[in-house]
Amino acid sequence: MLKYVSGTGVIGANEEWVRLSGLRPSQSFGDGWLEALEPDQRGAARRDLDRAARGGVVATEWRLAGTASSSRWLAVRASGDQDRDAGDEVCVAVLIDVTAQKLRERELLHRAAHDSLTGLLTKAMFVAEVERALARRERRPAGLAVLFVDLDRFKPINDHYGHALGDAVLVEAARRLAGCVRPSDAVARVGGDEFAVLCEDLSEPEDALRVARRVLDAASVPLRAGSLAAMAGVSIGVAFAGAGDDTAELLLGRSDQAMYRAKQLGRGRFAVYGSPAGEPSIAGAADDLEPGPDAGEGFPWRQRRDGIMSHICNAVLMLLDGRHGPDAVPTTGWLDPTMVELDAALAGLRNVDPRRPTA
Repeated sequence: MLKYVSGTGVIGANEEWVRLSGLRPSQSFGDGWLEALEPDQRGAARRDLDRAARGGVVATEWRLAGTASSSRWLAVRASGDQDRDAGDEVCVAVLIDVTAQKLRERELLHRAAHDSLTGLLTKAMFVAEVERALARRERRPAGLAVLFVDLDRFKPINDHYGHALGDAVLVEAARRLAGCVRPSDAVARVGGDEFAVLCEDLSEPEDALRVARRVLDAASVPLRAGSLAAMAGVSIGVAFAGAGDDTAELLLGRSDQAMYRAKQLGRGRFAVYGSPAGEPSIAGAADDLEPGPDAGEGFPWRQRRDGIMSHICNAVLMLLDGRHGPDAVPTTGWLDPTMVELDAALAGLRNVDPRRPTA
């Protein structure tokens, strides 16, 4: 408890205040009591007690000074003192330690906003973050993009090695993903093996594509979980906010569509969503992408056979189709990625990085 006189400060403090504040009674007199509070709380706390001393009733909370992990919270109820001296504006503030309650509330809020396995944002929280970012963008125009990231071969890993190792793979994938983004970016787990990244305040689209490339590079290294080194890889879809009435769900849906296009193009790459109006779209993370025959359909880029998969594709096509001899498989031309889906069980090809040219 504190007894306070407007214009003078604290004139009395009980033992509970001394215990909570760490100040001796003499240190609390006058304005000394303010030293026990966080600096950003002091002005409001003084105004609270001045208002109560003038006859009001104040119910609020104060945060005592300390580190982020050790600060304490007090519930405060202050009202005018019935025994005030003539001419003085006096109040009494009753203080209750509510730190344990605050910590429980903080934990519940964290659980509601974060995925229990990976610690990343939940889908609902991510959608809310995107909506807030879009609102900020209306006041301060800047580039904004949503990246949809999907582990390419997680299901075989999870089915073969069990959920415990599968969860460990997801945790490691989430850790790497969080390490690839900028400090201002938001990262979420939006599905079983699906993740999303919000990139805002982009000076140019390339800023978001650099994030996508970093994620692809990180995923090219086997994910380690216990004794398992799993080569999962990722496919990424990128959707940029336009000048219209974009919503979080719309951007997430577009990035999801682009991610599936990346899978159709052979996995281990990114694709950028293109609008029906014919805005440019790109797909891939390698230098051997060039316009394909389906240009103008929203994703006008396809993989050249003479690029990153030349030798691999030739060998796999010969194995899959006995009707073709070595001379029947062209070394250049358009490659339909669905013809050469490489299963993770092909151990000899498991560690091949599909984004780098083969010798």
